[in-house]
Amino acid sequence: MYILDQSISSIESQFQQFLEYENMFGFLFDSNKFKTLSEDELKKYCINLGKILSFEDYSDIDGLDLFSKLKLLKQVLTNEINTPLKILNYIKKVRFFSKYIHCL
Repeated sequence: MYILDQSISSIESQFQQFLEYENMFGFLFDSNKFKTLSEDELKKYCINLGKILSFEDYSDIDGLDLFSKLKLLKQVLTNEINTPLKILNYIKKVRFFSKYIHCL
């Protein structure tokens, strides 16, 4: 019984951790959810993520900056760009071309 109790406890702990990650990053994991977020919801998630990834006066990201970039990304995503990998490849391609647009 001890091993079974330990296993159940471990699974519950992992599930709780997954729920915490879902609350923090879930809007970025699911492209369908991301595409259907209202502007206010997206802004709330971005600001919250900025707060989560900060310590005292230091922050890894600026929530409002992330919001402005994701708002633009949301406008250009098509139904074909529907997985995290496809989204990252799209961003990489766009950033690559944007470097050379100034040369034209």
